[in-house]
Amino acid sequence: LQEVKSQPQNMMIDLLFDDPWTKHFKQSLIPHDYIKVRTQRLQGLVLNVFCLRKHVTHLRFIEASYTRTGFGGMW
Repeated sequence: LQEVKSQPQNMMIDLLFDDPWTKHFKQSLIPHDYIKVRTQRLQGLVLNVFCLRKHVTHLRFIEASYTRTGFGGMW
């Protein structure tokens, strides 16, 4: 869980590309055989879930749910 900038242009860019924190975590964890399972962004927070590659076969039915409460439900 990491706090990030929540400006609208950053939100749009993050839809297409990983944010800098996610990039850094991926680069740091890949040598230890971790892979990114899921990323969820809510306004100014990013939650990244990583898993050891050997445990990926045990993951099933990964779901995320959230409620947009900021700025009239847009964020």
